[in-house]
Amino acid sequence: MSLKGLDGKLKFQKRHIVIGITFLAIWFAYFLMVDSHFYIFEGESSHYLLMAKSLVVYHKYWDFYLPKPLPHIKIPPLFSVFLAPIYYCLGFNILAIKLFIFLWIIAGTIIGYFLFLKLSDDWQKSLLIIFLNLLFPLNYLVMCKISSEFPYLAMSYLALFYLMQAEKKELSSFKSFCLGILIGFCFLMRSVGLTLILAFAGFAVVDFLKSRSLRHFFHQSIILTISSLISLTWILRGILVRAKEQFTYFQMIFADAKPGSIELGMIDLQPPLLPDPKMISFSGLVQRIADNMIFYAKGILFQPADTKYSYIFIILMIFAIPGIIWTFRKSITMGLYGVLSFILIFIWPFQDVRFLAPVSGIIIFWIIEGTSYITGRLSQKRIMYFFINYMGYGLLFLALTCFCYKDYRIWKHIRKQNHFGKYQVSKYFEVIPLTPGRDRFC
Repeated sequence: MSLKGLDGKLKFQKRHIVIGITFLAIWFAYFLMVDSHFYIFEGESSHYLLMAKSLVVYHKYWDFYLPKPLPHIKIPPLFSVFLAPIYYCLGFNILAIKLFIFLWIIAGTIIGYFLFLKLSDDWQKSLLIIFLNLLFPLNYLVMCKISSEFPYLAMSYLALFYLMQAEKKELSSFKSFCLGILIGFCFLMRSVGLTLILAFAGFAVVDFLKSRSLRHFFHQSIILTISSLISLTWILRGILVRAKEQFTYFQMIFADAKPGSIELGMIDLQPPLLPDPKMISFSGLVQRIADNMIFYAKGILFQPADTKYSYIFIILMIFAIPGIIWTFRKSITMGLYGVLSFILIFIWPFQDVRFLAPVSGIIIFWIIEGTSYITGRLSQKRIMYFFINYMGYGLLFLALTCFCYKDYRIWKHIRKQNHFGKYQVSKYFEVIPLTPGRDRFC
């Protein structure tokens, strides 16, 4: 073997050792959160468990806990379908469910690495994106719940990976059909999956106007048709089985109520206490978007353990702006997916930082690619080049340090909750509530 070939082989082995160690570090951090306790027991966690029981016991996706059982028409059913076999075999075994979610984290790590590798053409950047994304405290805190964020993350990453392939080359009819099913399942996992359909539809229109290729458009139409049919099945089911006293998804989203208000809370409960929700006005919608933008900006900026570090993210988000533009040049689907996801989050009537979990990796990708784009433009000005480059990646390293510190505090404080009062919900698990005095790290 030549010296050149030996050197290439050593670099190959070194790269895979670094990737392996990084993956193991991420998985170990999340495995520490796998236990049989509920630390944050909120509506959506209980919903998935109750719907899994409903599917197993009654063979219906209904809210049987209500005085008058009604079909559930709001939260898509796929995650509850995934939990149903666990409930059938083990009951409400939270340890088994968290292990199941942990497997999705492993899958999301691997798929996400290859997705961002395809986007950035740089394994180091891809690895840094995945490492920062999964150690993002808002993602780490999601592991305290029973939530569909991580299954959706893995599925959406896989869908985006193949959608990017469909942008570059024509997929076979069979692959297009399977990809359409995958995208449809993303929507059935979380409603934000609708943005995958809209993003690829936007690319298909642009591609047809540029190439005028009916053959390409036909295969793209297969993907869009199958995914749309699956999504419409859930939407139509909600229309057909809806009881008179239930609000539709559309009524709930565009009801004239502020996030966190009593009115919105009553709309979300079934049967609702408000007979006819007033539709939000244009000015009200603009105000909601502005309020949500402020809420989620704080959710990102104040993720570190100390708010004084939030200035790091203010600067980093400036780097993200050219990163968004660059993403559209690399992949229209990926660019549209990121932008549309944020638009949907901003118009959503409910506020929760966990909604950022599926798109936090895209934020970090925008920051890193924005930094590279700026430094590339300044390559002739060496002083500015090194200043921007080292500032960008230096701030990212500082952000990573903050993430690790915040994650450690989350883990440490959660472990302390075992010394406080517990609520035995069933023979399978117990709830350990985080009171305001004990959840400052959140």
